[in-house]
Parts: sequence; C-alpha cells; structure tokens
Amino acid sequence: MFEDNTAIKLLIDPINGELVDANSAAGNFYGYDLSQLQKMKISDISILSSEEIYIRMLDIQPIFQGKKSCGLSLFSLHFHSKGTIHKM
Repeated sequence: MFEDNTAIKLLIDPINGELVDANSAAGNFYGYDLSQLQKMKISDISILSSEEIYIRMLDIQPIFQGKKSCGLSLFSLHFHSKGTIHKM
C-alpha cells in the first residue's frame, strides 16, 4: 500500500520534520533515490520556512488524533532535485 503505490508518499516525523520513509513514486517525482530522501527533512524540499512547516504540522495534528475532520488544504510548493518547483 505504501511502497508499491503510484501516488507520491512521504512519511514525515511531525516533531523534527525528518523524512522517515518515502516510496519509489516520491523518489521519481523529486529526482532523488530513496536513501537520499530518507536523509532529508521536509524543509529540504519545501519552499516554506521551517517555522511555516512547523505551524502546518501543528494544524494537522488534530486530524490524526481524531479530533478534527480532514478539511484542511495541505498543498505546498516543493523543490525537485534539479531546482524546479512543483505544486503538491
């Protein structure tokens, strides 16, 4: 469901922003191999500042705790390894 999925999947540690895991679709999309992605933080591929990322992570925590429905927009702009920007 995760690795073989054609959708881009990133597992992000909500405390420190580390990319704990990624699937091959994410590697292909971002232009990195999986071992490189797993050494990065979300701030390495997002155009948002670390502070803005932290605020967004705080905003979505209630969803994962079952206290809020998923009606938030989680779109962001991310960098490809070649420096181009993609809407996520």
